[in-house]
Amino acid sequence: MKSWTTFILLFFLVISLCGAEEEKKNLSGTKGGNITLPDPLLERAYLLYGGKDIARVDNGKLYIIKESYTNRLQWNKSSGLFTLTDLQRRDSGIYIIDSIEGKIFAKSFNVTVYDPVAPPAVQTLNVSSDSCYLLCAVDKAAEITLWWYKDQEVVDQSRSAGPLPLTVTKQDLRSSYRCVAGNPAENKTLLVDLQKVCGEKFSNSSSENNQRHGWIIGVSTGCAVLTVTVAAFLIWLTCFSTSERKDSLDSTTEVEYAGVNICADRHSQGGHFPDSPGSADRLLVYHVIDPDSEGHV
Repeated sequence: MKSWTTFILLFFLVISLCGAEEEKKNLSGTKGGNITLPDPLLERAYLLYGGKDIARVDNGKLYIIKESYTNRLQWNKSSGLFTLTDLQRRDSGIYIIDSIEGKIFAKSFNVTVYDPVAPPAVQTLNVSSDSCYLLCAVDKAAEITLWWYKDQEVVDQSRSAGPLPLTVTKQDLRSSYRCVAGNPAENKTLLVDLQKVCGEKFSNSSSENNQRHGWIIGVSTGCAVLTVTVAAFLIWLTCFSTSERKDSLDSTTEVEYAGVNICADRHSQGGHFPDSPGSADRLLVYHVIDPDSEGHV
């Protein structure tokens, strides 16, 4: 019977430890900063660090057990959350909330405190007319990861604590570059002005190519516009001349009408035409007067 009791107790102990392990959450903070345990505690319980009690919540009040946490450990009665302030590297470790009510379930947190991230710096190693070789680094590289970003894309990432190089070509001048140094707790970003860090030799080479390309496009566009303009002018001039000639002819030409009586019976070539046109056919003759000629047509 006693062996069965021991077995049951061990069984529940194993379940308790497994449950605590499954509920463990990884949290990170920066030295000198704050960190809040995300799970609320609204009942009587202990807060443990390294397997030892450091505080207790009872009857809606917080009681500090370990003196080093005095004025640094806070508990919000409304939210039920613990907050640890003025973090130190020694605060890294496992924190457990264990119920005083005897429940086998515990909430566990793996807290890691990092040193603040130093701002990254960029150094120019080599510059030519076609490329610029840069190096991103931080003074304190321990636990720091470096990233090179081109616009919104990561183009390289450090795999050690050393500096991170990057080669930029002149086609990349229009892109935005930044070097990021960080750890799980925080990041620091440095925007890189390529024209400044790579110098005039690299920037002017790209600018000259861009200007030459723009000049070629401008000349081609200007020639096309000039050709269209000249063609339109010639078409207009031809139409205008034709219209003017037609208007001149219409305005200077006059037409006179003359009546000619044809007699049915003439006695001779010198005879007289009859006075009465009653029996004669009438022929109309168009008499065109051209003012530019001396006579009449």
